[in-house]
Amino acid sequence: MTSITHGELRALRRSQVSTPPSNANSTSSPRINGTQPASSPKRNGRSAPASPKHQHQNGIDQPPRAMEPKVFVPYKTQRGKVSRQVELDRVRRDYDQISLEAELNQTGIDYSTTEVGGVIPSMPKGGGYASYLPLEAFDDTSFEERSRDDWLALGQEPNGEFKYVPAIALRNDEVAHQKWQPCRVLDWNQQDHIVFVQWEENKKKVWLSRIHVMFKAENPKLFAQRVAAAHQLRKSTEAVLRYNLYVDSMPIQEGDYFDEYRTERIRDLSINTRQLLDNEEMLDIPTMISEITTDYARTMNKIVFDQSIAEQRNHHEVFAKLNLPPEKPQQVAPEFGQIQIPPHSFVNVCNHFDSATYLGQEEVNYALQKVRDECNEVLNTRIFVLPPTINPSLPMALDDFEEIQYNAINQLAMSLREQWSTDLKNGIHDALQDTHEGCDVYLHEKSKEVYEKSKMKRLMITVRCMMEDTLYSLVTSSLQQYVEFLEDMCNFQVVVHNLSRVEVVEPAPEKPAKPESEKDDDGEEEEEEEEEQEKKRQKSALFKVQLLEDGGVFKYSTAPENFITGITSIFDKGITAHQAIPQLEPQVMDQFFFNVIPMIDSVDNLPMVDEWRSRVEQAMGKAIVPLQEYIATFEVFGELVKMNVEEYIKEYEGSGATIKSMEAEIEKHLKMRDEVLDRIPKTTGVGTFVVDCMEFRKKLADKCTLLAHKVMELMAKGAREKANEISEAFTKISAKAKMPPPDIESLVAKKEYLKTIPDETYDLNQGIGNMQQYFTVLEKFQFSLTDDDFDKKWKCVGWPRKLEETIDHEEELLEKDRERFHENMVADQENFSKEVDRLSKLVAGYYKRTDIKKVVDIAADVKHINQQLLDCREKATLFNQREILFEKEKSDYFQLSAVIKDFEPYYSLWTTANDWLNWYHSWMNDPFTNLDPEQMEKDVNQAWKTMYKSVRTFKDKPAILKIAEDIKAQIDEFKPIMPTVKYLRNQGMRDRHWNQLSKELGFEVRPGVTLVTMQDVYGLELSLHQDVILKVSEVAGKEHGIEKNLAQMKDEWKEMQFEIQPYKYDGVYIMKGADEVQQLLDDHQTLTQGLQFSPFKKIFDTEIDEWDGHLRLMNKILEEWLNVQKNWLYLEPIFQSEDIMRQLPSEAKRFATVNRIWKSLLSAAHENPFCYPYMTQTENCLEQFTEANQLLEKVQKGLNDYLENKRSSFARFYFLSDDELLQILSQAKEPIKIVGHHIRKLIEGIDHIDINEDGEFVNMVSGMGEDIPLKEKLLPRKNVENWLGDIETMMRRTIREQIEIGIKECPNYSRRDFVMKFPGQIIVVASQTFWTQSCEKALVEQGSLKPYVPEVNKLLFEVIDVVRGQVPKRVRVNLSSLITIEVHARDLVEQLAESGCSSTSEFDWVGQMRYYWTNDDMYVRQVEAEFLYGGEYLGNSGRLVVTPLTDRIYLTLTGAMQMFLGSAPAGPAGTGKTETVKDLAKSLAKQCVVFNCQEGMDFKSMGKMFKGLASAGAWACFDEFNRIDVEVLSVVAQQVSMLQEACKSKQYRINFEGTEIVVDPTHSEFITMNPGYAGRTELPDNLKALFRPVACMVPDYAMIGEIRLFSFGYANSRQLAKKMVATFRLSSEQLSSQDHYDFGMRAVNTVISAAGLMKRDFPEESEDVLLLRALRDSNVPK
Repeated sequence: MTSITHGELRALRRSQVSTPPSNANSTSSPRINGTQPASSPKRNGRSAPASPKHQHQNGIDQPPRAMEPKVFVPYKTQRGKVSRQVELDRVRRDYDQISLEAELNQTGIDYSTTEVGGVIPSMPKGGGYASYLPLEAFDDTSFEERSRDDWLALGQEPNGEFKYVPAIALRNDEVAHQKWQPCRVLDWNQQDHIVFVQWEENKKKVWLSRIHVMFKAENPKLFAQRVAAAHQLRKSTEAVLRYNLYVDSMPIQEGDYFDEYRTERIRDLSINTRQLLDNEEMLDIPTMISEITTDYARTMNKIVFDQSIAEQRNHHEVFAKLNLPPEKPQQVAPEFGQIQIPPHSFVNVCNHFDSATYLGQEEVNYALQKVRDECNEVLNTRIFVLPPTINPSLPMALDDFEEIQYNAINQLAMSLREQWSTDLKNGIHDALQDTHEGCDVYLHEKSKEVYEKSKMKRLMITVRCMMEDTLYSLVTSSLQQYVEFLEDMCNFQVVVHNLSRVEVVEPAPEKPAKPESEKDDDGEEEEEEEEEQEKKRQKSALFKVQLLEDGGVFKYSTAPENFITGITSIFDKGITAHQAIPQLEPQVMDQFFFNVIPMIDSVDNLPMVDEWRSRVEQAMGKAIVPLQEYIATFEVFGELVKMNVEEYIKEYEGSGATIKSMEAEIEKHLKMRDEVLDRIPKTTGVGTFVVDCMEFRKKLADKCTLLAHKVMELMAKGAREKANEISEAFTKISAKAKMPPPDIESLVAKKEYLKTIPDETYDLNQGIGNMQQYFTVLEKFQFSLTDDDFDKKWKCVGWPRKLEETIDHEEELLEKDRERFHENMVADQENFSKEVDRLSKLVAGYYKRTDIKKVVDIAADVKHINQQLLDCREKATLFNQREILFEKEKSDYFQLSAVIKDFEPYYSLWTTANDWLNWYHSWMNDPFTNLDPEQMEKDVNQAWKTMYKSVRTFKDKPAILKIAEDIKAQIDEFKPIMPTVKYLRNQGMRDRHWNQLSKELGFEVRPGVTLVTMQDVYGLELSLHQDVILKVSEVAGKEHGIEKNLAQMKDEWKEMQFEIQPYKYDGVYIMKGADEVQQLLDDHQTLTQGLQFSPFKKIFDTEIDEWDGHLRLMNKILEEWLNVQKNWLYLEPIFQSEDIMRQLPSEAKRFATVNRIWKSLLSAAHENPFCYPYMTQTENCLEQFTEANQLLEKVQKGLNDYLENKRSSFARFYFLSDDELLQILSQAKEPIKIVGHHIRKLIEGIDHIDINEDGEFVNMVSGMGEDIPLKEKLLPRKNVENWLGDIETMMRRTIREQIEIGIKECPNYSRRDFVMKFPGQIIVVASQTFWTQSCEKALVEQGSLKPYVPEVNKLLFEVIDVVRGQVPKRVRVNLSSLITIEVHARDLVEQLAESGCSSTSEFDWVGQMRYYWTNDDMYVRQVEAEFLYGGEYLGNSGRLVVTPLTDRIYLTLTGAMQMFLGSAPAGPAGTGKTETVKDLAKSLAKQCVVFNCQEGMDFKSMGKMFKGLASAGAWACFDEFNRIDVEVLSVVAQQVSMLQEACKSKQYRINFEGTEIVVDPTHSEFITMNPGYAGRTELPDNLKALFRPVACMVPDYAMIGEIRLFSFGYANSRQLAKKMVATFRLSSEQLSSQDHYDFGMRAVNTVISAAGLMKRDFPEESEDVLLLRALRDSNVPK
């Protein structure tokens, strides 16, 4: 045993006392008086239980099974046996009567003394040796009655809740004695074998070793034996350790123990092998001899010590107290040196053997030899077809492989059943044919009973065993070879990189190392042998599969899973096919009858068979994994595979694609075809498999070609339609141009039309060019046009020339037609004059016609004459128009006008007289109910006016005058009756009104009864009762109006329909627009309210109220409907995301309910779109919409809480709208979309992040293509907010690393190389850092900056030279920013040199923004303010020109931030307030968010912004802050004050707006204001105090222009800037005021940008000319 020193024992004792248990969750030591651990071990994944809920009261609150001992009695009581409960009670009483301390005392262990050594070992009072070894190290766990879980199960309540397990444990008292005291076991650390207990006395909790804790349900006697065994084992161990300590402590005698001969012999025996002898010089022989000598000396000391102890053990008191191991008993030598063997009779043994065996018969041996030969032949066969029978270099389909194997299996099985059995039978018959009845083995035995006991039976058993053994060997060896073959064929290491690159590595076989002595001397032969072996070892794939596409899904011709089942089926078939091999006995002994033919036992159900089957499955399972990985790589073509060509082309055709887009579309598909052919290999080896992609590859390529061809067909169709359209238009124009004019008007119109043809055909000519573009693209792609399309193309191209020829020809014809039309007009005018003369004579004699009786004929005649006069007037007008066209003087047809004027009174008189007589006759004789009083009144009034005018006109013609006066008199007589007729014919008159009228008049008045014709009005003298009739008629009219309005409203609703249209999915609908319905509803509600206040509504009260109720119901339904639709449309796409539904299960369930309601109601509306019946008759329509609205409100609230939780996890989400955030969250499973499309919304400088093939984030890329590799690759793990936070952190770490590299590498590069190699942000920061270092170095070493002026100018012009050359756009932007900063740095150096700045402590120097690389980080300082560089990636962004005003603003802002105050830049628009804040953020690499404040902002939205700022450590610039309402500003003051106070007090964790946030002290708030503007609010005083005011004046345009022009490479920038500013000043002073004029900072910036572009395009052009051209191009268009 290894010796141990006294000091090591003391160290061991201290470690056992103070070392905590090894459990990582535990921090306390297993001491009795130890304190409760900081975090106790866990049990079953739960934290250690706290103290029980109830105080212990004599065990009343203890668990029911806490005291249950362990008994071996069934739970179900057996008849006649003692029940389990009785046995438990008996054992429990026995345990209660046993005292643990008494049991321990009987074994000599008394814990009340210190000699035994319990939990804390101590020194015995009476001397002797103390025990330093912990007792728990010697605990024998075989004494344990129950497992840990069984013990703890005793402490569970019936509901499964754990309380405690009662026990007693060893505890130190005040005098360091140890007692067993009651406690509660709360937990058990099984790894360290300690339990967590709580003392009943003081409730303290400690960890104790299991050996010091006895459960009350535990057997005390067994536990006492356990403790005694531990003590005894410790005692014996200590004795052995002590014994070895004494031996090791004895001094070793000096001198040589071995002479030279023995030493040499030991050496020779130690290196007695060839290998050791050859390497003797490498062995440390002297050290080995020294060790042997030391061990020999110790052995000698041990012998001396043992002899001394043996002599003095019983005679000396010191030796008696040593507690050494007992002496070993001496072994007694045996009496004899050999073992006696009893006598045996060899003859008897031989005779017995001869009588028992059948091998003494020669025929039997011959028969067995025959059987062995046949069996050996079977063993030479194989069940499965394996190499070299099959060629492993030719992969085959699974079906072919199965067919080969099944054929081989069946063929061998049939051979075994038939041929093998027959051959064996014949062989045995041949060998035993000559045996006779007296032989030991007799083939022709007649008695079966004799046979069963004969050696023949035993021979057949032997034959059966040989056959079984042969079959067993055949099957097992074949199966093993099959398994090994498949494992070998599946033993590939396959790495699927992409669909065109699959790396297959065959593991090299393990070869045992060849001994040096056996190595071949000839190295070349060995290499050749290894190469040959390598060739033999290489293997190809076993199986071949085809890649297919089925319904848009990738699949193999054989599913990968089928390979496992197929290969396993072959394995099983190899077993089952050889189970039905009959035994040979019935065939050999065919003279006996056998009821059942026995079969040879099979190898089925053997463990090794199951193992082989499992190995086959595992091998194939492993082999198909890369096959499944490989098919996944084809998902890059998933969209192409799933694409339906017809649907795609149909959709594309309706998209209105342009020629360019169609050309790009064709190129895209052809490029995709080339990509398919390039990327998809014809065949690919994937380990065990060869994937044949030929058919799939061709199918995809053909599909791409088809798509391109289809788009070409669309282009051809478009070109064809364009050609048809153009040809048709040209044809119409040509036909119109060729149409002969029928008159001079048409001729003039045609001439004008011919002039407009060039303008009209302009678009057509453009269309021809457009059409030719179609054909050009088609020719580019070698599309074959039809003959018809070819003809149409060139016909269109030739139309313009053809039309020009047509116009020239038609113009010649028009001149001829003009002469002909002129001659015709002259002839027509002569005939016209004759006609006018005739009509003039006829009118002049018309006064003679005065016979009123011929009124009908005269009226017809005057109408005919009047028509002739009108026709003549039209002709006169036509002649005048034509005279204008012929450029002749207009003819005056005054005679015709006079005739018309003279005839007009005759025409009016006679037509009116005729009409009056006809009206009067009709009114007096037609039924009264057919009279139309309105038309009658109109006709009467018109006739009276005409007669009144005729009386005045014909005063000088008495005969005519009398006719007019007579007709007028008749009209005057009729007029008084008209009001009465009008009242009686009121449309509102109903039976009730006629009854009332009859009652008031005293006689019956009723149409059709007493009022048959109008003559009855005269007969009843109703005109005398006009007042009564008026009163009744007026009431009837008002009531009729109400009735008419109600009917009209109902009629309008009958036709009103909702516009219900399908939504995205089948069976889902939405209402397109409800404005018309809402407008009608509002109008009808207003009208109905008016009807309700009408004094004539009494009869319609019920109907009006019912209608008003319907309108109110419809209004409520429509209001709820619109609210539901608005919220549903907003939430529906959100809850289409599986991620959102998974994270919001309750809200998703509610929305599903709303969805069901919505679909039901809208489906009903789609089936019945009429508004009125749907809203009034649909059951529970309003209730369902109301319920949906309530559910949507809860969903919206849950969604808002969810978004708030996400925002609190990643603070930059606060700066996104809800829609943007939900879009990101819905794509959480697609990181590539988030970092490709949304990352710029979160980190402005990053356009996207590159992802490698392993899905890791590797580079962040700016909008201009600048990429910076991340310091560490990131995997998008956990939730999206988590890995976005990781990206933010990694961005800052990457920028810090890049700055460090840039600062270290900057001196090693030239200025040009440095700015071309490093990112723009790093260039600027490194340059500013070196500028700071150089300036301070000059001030410290030389006391002035004057010596540094030439150097700073040199550095600046080096950058200018670079920017004047041809550099990429990204580099140009970076250089522009660098030059802007460096020009300011140059100006500062010159300024400080002139002012005499001589120390780094002067304010002129410390007031500048300075950059320092200290403590492995970048710091920015200005005066006393110091800021850690934020690390926000800025991308390739320009920088603001720093003017003296900018410097002062910076100084104020940084001072305010140092005091944790906000800043408030104020000044007119265009002074750069916001841009200055943003540029300061770029200087410190901080995120800056700009908010445009509006009147409608509330304190909640502001609180949300502040919460995001404080959590993210970002800056915010609130533009036009004073536009916010003053009530909101008061709350904002409190919010800002809370955040600033948290930063000042460094109490960063605060409760803000009901949410606990951690405030980042680097955040800051800035507000900009435009004082004096209308609608601006004065800031409250408490808010003003939180922001440091900054006054912003008009910027120095000349300086800004100079620096910007300088950054674009202009050498004479100062003079050019002055000229530019002077130009703008003169423009603003001298030009008139126009809304679109702008000569401020924005115009200056536009001109400078244009000048920069021109400088790049024309670097050799004069700079004056370039700037003048930029001024002209930017301002002249205004």
